[in-house]
Amino acid sequence: LLTIGDFDEVRTRLVDVFRASALQGAFAQAPGEVTTLEAAVLRAQIAEQGRAARVNPEGPAPLIRFALGLRAEVIDLRRIIWGVSLQTPGALLEADMVGT
Repeated sequence: LLTIGDFDEVRTRLVDVFRASALQGAFAQAPGEVTTLEAAVLRAQIAEQGRAARVNPEGPAPLIRFALGLRAEVIDLRRIIWGVSLQTPGALLEADMVGT
């Protein structure tokens, strides 16, 4: 992957690598921006851990899902703080939220 120069090429290769996992959809749908890709991967991981928690509620998935949800809240809070300080319109801020 390090020899590939284009972000879209890397994303295409990652779709192939993660074909059998929940992350495949995140790489397939994410546009060419790294922050949007991070949000898509985080959403996919939260959804995957949510499914795992429903199957086995006594396993580690509920705790992992909680930690990932907390990470999503931190990312959203950081975006809100920067958005307010940069006077970004609320609709634009809400569109970029990980937790939505």
